[in-house]
Amino acid sequence: MRKSLSLFRRVTYSLILFPFALGTLISPSFGKDESKKSPASQEDLVLYEGIGATYICFARKLDIEFQKASVVAAVTYVNVIEGKHDGKIKVAGDRKFTRKELLTAAEAQLVPAAVRYCPDEVPDKVKKQVKKYLKKVKEASKKK
Repeated sequence: MRKSLSLFRRVTYSLILFPFALGTLISPSFGKDESKKSPASQEDLVLYEGIGATYICFARKLDIEFQKASVVAAVTYVNVIEGKHDGKIKVAGDRKFTRKELLTAAEAQLVPAAVRYCPDEVPDKVKKQVKKYLKKVKEASKKK
């Protein structure tokens, strides 16, 4: 029992600290020439979404609160976009997004992805909010 508790603590601390370490490793200060950073492609965004949603799912299995797990996943997502792509996304051209814009977009992507990947780990209230949000998005896209 003591061994499993020790392992649980190590895994939990690693899980919590990993995104911050990752953000530090890929921070823009490590890049030699930021102008050479390419904007995030759709494939990049799908990969980062999958990583973020998986993080949320795994953290929830370790009984980390949903809100904390989703915030850490979103911050990690933003750190990667800023560090690897200088805050730019290919479909937006040369526009560099602010950290706040990226965080909003990350949450809008990662939470619905977590609902798809591990619905049992997402609180019912959040699932209802996601369903309502996706319905609005669908209706808005029909109007265009």
